[in-house]
Amino acid sequence: MGCFWRHSWVKLTNGISMKNKFIAHYRSQDRVIQTVSEHLKGVAAQSKKKADKIGLPEVGELLGLLHDLGKYSDSFQKYIGLGTGIIDPDIDGVDADMKGLKGKIDHSTAGAQWIWQHFKRYGLQGRLAGQILAVCLASHHGGMLDCLKIDGKNEFFKRMQKGEEKTHLQECLKTRDNNVIESLERIASDKFLKQFLTRIASIVHPQKKEHDRLKHFRLGFFTRFLFSCLIDADRLDSADFEIPENISLRNPRPVDWQTAIDRLEEKLAGFQERNHVDELRNKISRHCLNRAIDPQGIYTLTVPTGGGKTFASIRFGLHHAKVHNLDHIIYIIPYTSIIEQNAQVVKDVVEKKGDPYPWVLEHHSNLEPELQTWHSKLSSESWDTPIIFTTMVQFLEVLFGGGTRGCRRLHNLARSVIIFDEIQSLPVNCVHLFCNVLQFLTDHTNTTAVLCTATQPLLTGVNRDYGAIDIPDGNELAGDAAFLFKELKRVDIKDMTRPEGWNEEEIADFSLNQMRENGNFHTSQVYVINPNEEAIDLLEDIKIGRDKAKRVLEEGGHEDFLSPSAIESYFSYYFYERQDTMTYPLSENQAARKDNLLNLLSDNPFNVGREQDPQKSIFTLQQSFKAAGRAFKAIDAPTQAAIVQYKE
Repeated sequence: MGCFWRHSWVKLTNGISMKNKFIAHYRSQDRVIQTVSEHLKGVAAQSKKKADKIGLPEVGELLGLLHDLGKYSDSFQKYIGLGTGIIDPDIDGVDADMKGLKGKIDHSTAGAQWIWQHFKRYGLQGRLAGQILAVCLASHHGGMLDCLKIDGKNEFFKRMQKGEEKTHLQECLKTRDNNVIESLERIASDKFLKQFLTRIASIVHPQKKEHDRLKHFRLGFFTRFLFSCLIDADRLDSADFEIPENISLRNPRPVDWQTAIDRLEEKLAGFQERNHVDELRNKISRHCLNRAIDPQGIYTLTVPTGGGKTFASIRFGLHHAKVHNLDHIIYIIPYTSIIEQNAQVVKDVVEKKGDPYPWVLEHHSNLEPELQTWHSKLSSESWDTPIIFTTMVQFLEVLFGGGTRGCRRLHNLARSVIIFDEIQSLPVNCVHLFCNVLQFLTDHTNTTAVLCTATQPLLTGVNRDYGAIDIPDGNELAGDAAFLFKELKRVDIKDMTRPEGWNEEEIADFSLNQMRENGNFHTSQVYVINPNEEAIDLLEDIKIGRDKAKRVLEEGGHEDFLSPSAIESYFSYYFYERQDTMTYPLSENQAARKDNLLNLLSDNPFNVGREQDPQKSIFTLQQSFKAAGRAFKAIDAPTQAAIVQYKE
């Protein structure tokens, strides 16, 4: 009796005994198993690399080694043995009913309890470190758990007090492979805890005065980041065992940014300056190139329509990524209607026939499955491609969505240049959530953000107690925005609104007359009219935007209604008077009380179970992560899905 190894996985043959072999996964097509030890070490290696992006490799390694510790239990081994057919209940005397226990055998709590018990003896700080890691471990199958349930019950402590008959921690510690426990004890040292707490302190206590909710938010988002490292590593290791061919399809590191730069510069060198607009576009592009050597941080690129911001921003991104040795350029676009066009422009420049791997990944809802390759499908799961084009909806789901699918991609926002096109389209209810995340990413994950638009929203001036962004003076990449708006002006806005409004016939006649009179003028007219019947009561953002635009038009005093000063006035009215909606309000149906998502993801002030002592509360995660994930919708559509018979 014996066994042999292939690709470090055990292959089963007739008559081969599985005694002392603990199974993590089974590949049915060739009857190969992956042992628990192999899976833990494989995930640890992957998670270590991902957490190293923020200088915490041992944190990732520890999470990987602990996440499936519970699979050493006899219950789990019987369950997986029956489920895969490795165990025959008639021969081995095992209860066949265990085969149907998928999802009911807890194998994620054991590792969480181990790290919690290991660090909680070090006082409040040790308890915080242990809780951050334990939350990641206990959540790695169903999404981040509620530390505090909506009703105030402490779900985290309940999980940590779960009995041995359910978690099998002590059993697993006796049966585990020696090399696993040796690695755990080596990593989880006093030195490790000290270094981890130093990093936590840098996140919680910046050198500035601020509201405690912002500290709690960062603490929770830091936990989500580590959670992302773990679940992506777990999913990758499991998938690569199931389909080993996937390994060769994954993009290598580091990225050869110089190749993409050379291709872009060759393209740009071929552009001719045919007119004054081309001259201005080249000036903007050169300005972005010159600023690419600047430190990482938050930048704006305020360019009027027609100023060539796509090429200018990607030029900055490529050179900036090379200078700072970054991993990704992520282009966030608000609408699926324009994402394919922009992505294709960049593909045509940086991708060449014969490249071993694609440079550009598109990830959005318009993608047709039959046009996707295996590489693009794999890359979409974790955004593991040098240049990613995606939508604001997908981006916000990564940041705040429930479950594990979207959150897998979060760690790849680190060490990146994130370019937000048309940032003014950011949903108003997400303003403070977005600002807090963007500030976290640029402060703590070696990330650079570029806010592109012709109409910059005033994200630096919203209520700082709920979260705003800091953009240093001089971080405008385009140069003199007022000059550019004047030089690139192509339309005049004429206010044609009237108190009684316009009926449909009047609108039609007016439009036809303008079509007959308009041609290729240097400056064209844009007429603003108001229909007398406009059913937009359910479109709150559009309705408020209309009213604020009308206010700017009525006040006058602007040389041009598309000038930076007029736009600033508009966003001042549109944003600042909507403070109550910027924290993502939640109804009683969503949160059992009137609350908001920012609260659920920070200090949870309306939760009756929260820690009341402010000196202790900062050392405890109090977030309702799962409830927040269920409540969050990047697009709030008042619709209900219905299933009907086809063609009936």
